[in-house]
Amino acid sequence: MAQTLLIIPSFPAPLFQSNDSKRVTTETKPSMSIRRDPLDLLKKEHEEGQKHLERLGSAADSIKINGFSVEAFEEIVDAVRWMNTDVRRHTDWEEKHLFPLIERHTSELPEQMRNDHRELRSSFTQLLDIVREIEEGKMRGSSIHEIVQISYVIVELMRSHIQKENDHLFPLAQKMLTIKEYDELMHQVVASRS
Repeated sequence: MAQTLLIIPSFPAPLFQSNDSKRVTTETKPSMSIRRDPLDLLKKEHEEGQKHLERLGSAADSIKINGFSVEAFEEIVDAVRWMNTDVRRHTDWEEKHLFPLIERHTSELPEQMRNDHRELRSSFTQLLDIVREIEEGKMRGSSIHEIVQISYVIVELMRSHIQKENDHLFPLAQKMLTIKEYDELMHQVVASRS
């Protein structure tokens, strides 16, 4: 399966020409395309993630209903690759760049998101271990049940997490971050994805 690369042009000029202490609001923030708003870029990654989660859930359904198949297992392996690259990069970026900016203003919601990330990493590690065992021919009697169950857990955790970020964290960031902080966020997105 080919990976989709998101190509983002660099924007050397500040996104907003305004006093750095002002908050980013609909009055001060110009209309931005998806390629210019850092939070829209993260939402776009969430949309792509939902597609991967749909395939992971479908593969787990297939195994649960029809038993183990190479095709369904390959879908799960593809999901593991996606989680190990794109999801890891996405969550690491949020924890390094987005959360600290929001925590300048409040700490509760970013800490909840970090907890979600820890729970997702733990579930991912479990799935990765099961996939490795199966690939190495070490399938146990419980392997099929475990791969289905942990796939369902990951799908549910990630969907809930994505919804919390889209519906609560990102609007909070838009409300709380100063124009300077928002501009800093955009430059970090551009730098990390180029």
